[in-house]
Amino acid sequence: MYAVVRLAGKQFWVKPNEIVDVPLLELEPGTVISIDEVLAYSDGTDVRVGKPLVEGVKNCATSEKARSWRTPAKPRSSSTR
Repeated sequence: MYAVVRLAGKQFWVKPNEIVDVPLLELEPGTVISIDEVLAYSDGTDVRVGKPLVEGVKNCATSEKARSWRTPAKPRSSSTR
């Protein structure tokens, strides 16, 4: 069972009980969200592809901890002449 959903302007392949890292989505931990933009859905025997969205299918997700990270600065090379 899987679904292809659109969150925060990006497409994600999701499965039940899977953790997906979604950038640009600021939520408090424990927040339940409803995902209405389902692009494709499969229950193991039947595959449904939307044009552009699959009608009648919704996904629900719970946010976990919010992570933030800092990109390290690039090392500057000093040229010696």
